[in-house]
Amino acid sequence: MKQKKDQTEKKLCACGCGEHVKHSKNNYIRGHHLKGKNNPFYGKKHSDKTKKLISEGNKGKLSGNKNPTYGRPRSEETKKKISETMIKKEVSKGKNNPMYGVSLPGRCGEDHPLWTGKMVDRDGYIYNWRKISKEVRKRDNYRCQEEQCGGVYKKVEVHHINFDKTNNDYSNLITLCHKCHSQRHLKNKQKLNQGV
Repeated sequence: MKQKKDQTEKKLCACGCGEHVKHSKNNYIRGHHLKGKNNPFYGKKHSDKTKKLISEGNKGKLSGNKNPTYGRPRSEETKKKISETMIKKEVSKGKNNPMYGVSLPGRCGEDHPLWTGKMVDRDGYIYNWRKISKEVRKRDNYRCQEEQCGGVYKKVEVHHINFDKTNNDYSNLITLCHKCHSQRHLKNKQKLNQGV
């Protein structure tokens, strides 16, 4: 009997959000009385100095597992909204990118702690690899260059003849189908294991 009384007494938040307040004596859900025009800061903007102070004060507070969205995957709808907003605002393009024109001392080229002597990505490929591999595919007419195969494929892989990913000389590159490419690397691995 008491439960029915509690359910009938629940009232809506006065801010207009459509949610029920927890206690009947309250008119708002906690914090909702400051929404929109009720907020004393409504229509005002923070100065750059204040923004910087807020940013510094929040550093580390929402990182990693302290972030309320940590470990919660975004829905496809949310991903789509973020993507559309980024495209609309042209975020991270050219001069809009916060790193545009910024040089980080000790973090680029020869000064970078992982510098190997060549501009390579995480997989060991030189940074212009996509462009080079595209040209090699066109040169070989998307045909597997293995004599026994010779098939034409939508996707052919570009192979380094001497197995050195940083040697992108066109004479060192050929196209192979996935099967032939895998076999070449398997044979090379077996040779290395045998010490040949």
